[in-house]
Amino acid sequence: GWGCSGAQPGVDDTEVQKRAVNAQLAGVWHLEHYTPNEQLSVALLLSMQSERIVVRFEGGRVKSANALLTFDRPYRIDSVYDNGFKMFIHEEDTGVEYEVVARFERPGRLLFQARTAPWRGQGVLQRDGGAAQGSP
Repeated sequence: GWGCSGAQPGVDDTEVQKRAVNAQLAGVWHLEHYTPNEQLSVALLLSMQSERIVVRFEGGRVKSANALLTFDRPYRIDSVYDNGFKMFIHEEDTGVEYEVVARFERPGRLLFQARTAPWRGQGVLQRDGGAAQGSP
């Protein structure tokens, strides 16, 4: 019987890979670097450069709390490939989904590219508590 015996390795592998990415994402990260592709407001850009922007991935949601940037949104890992993954962050108020392509450069360091306006740009998330030497 083919049924639901898990005889579709592709599907199972994908779920396993997504769980692995979620496990690597779980916890607190800070925004080390961000380069927008489009014009952000000067106030927001300055705050992103001067304030420490921290995000937490937890239970299928990504959360941030800063003076100018406060959000708590569901996210989902869409696809996983050799050197990275694609994720969508869902804005519940508007229904907009923000597409993000990312890869772990090494454990605790995530390179990302946001592909949805107005947040198009690329940046680096660094896990809190990891490789913190050299910070100002």
